[in-house]
Amino acid sequence: MPHRALLATSAFAVSLAALLGAAAPAQACPRDPAEQRAVTAVASAALDRLEIADDVAASKWLSGKAVADPAREQAVIDATVAAAEADGVDPVAAERIMRAQIEASKQVQVALIARWHAHLEEAPTTAPDLTTSVRPRINAVDARLVPAVGAAHDALDDRACGHLVTDARGELGRGLDDAHRKAFRTALATVCTPAS
Repeated sequence: MPHRALLATSAFAVSLAALLGAAAPAQACPRDPAEQRAVTAVASAALDRLEIADDVAASKWLSGKAVADPAREQAVIDATVAAAEADGVDPVAAERIMRAQIEASKQVQVALIARWHAHLEEAPTTAPDLTTSVRPRINAVDARLVPAVGAAHDALDDRACGHLVTDARGELGRGLDDAHRKAFRTALATVCTPAS
């Protein structure tokens, strides 16, 4: 075979090997439909909680309260851990994921309040009562989140978890504006069990 042909054949072989090698990781992490549903349920609860952050922001805008509320945040964490322990859910995972929800909510609140300061014409003039209206809705979502984390236990430990989260975020996050899209990413950033 001519030298030029040998080089061409070798180059083709190397390119093919590289292509197959690049495809290997995706093939090594197949999605289990049941695990995908479980992770999507966690993501759905996270998104529902995130959407309530708009009303939290409006309430704090009108009341002048700070976005951060350490005492309230700790109470939510404590309640989450207690619920997880009572339900046989990994309390470490439940706490880790709930902390991310709190940070994501504050992220939305900060973004909205900054926008309203810059564009007063967009600022809300009314808002639901934080104590009697908004927090009960948050509590209802939190009550869904803990069992969802428990149901997704195997998926959170699976090496494909990152792909499952990405797929869930892509499915549920369509149509979100920039602030909510970034916060949704924050909310799901700690869903998977960290590598030991």
